[in-house]
Amino acid sequence: MTHGPPGPAGEGTEGIEIVDRRLLTDREAADRLRLGLTKTRALIKSGELRSIKIDWSRRIPAEAVGEYIDRLAAEQGADRVSA
Repeated sequence: MTHGPPGPAGEGTEGIEIVDRRLLTDREAADRLRLGLTKTRALIKSGELRSIKIDWSRRIPAEAVGEYIDRLAAEQGADRVSA
């Protein structure tokens, strides 16, 4: 069993793996969107999926995935009303 550092007020986090993924790779973003890597990279390149550059690496803020989904849903909702 893995032991983590004590939590707030000395509470232990035995056996708990905490992963804070605020920045995603293109592959991780593709997995979350259930899209292929090529499509995800095209969305990044076009600016439809927000990303940031850190030196030579490009990362997608986790909230950018949600923003993209919300934008698509809003656009498609608008299309349904006008169709």
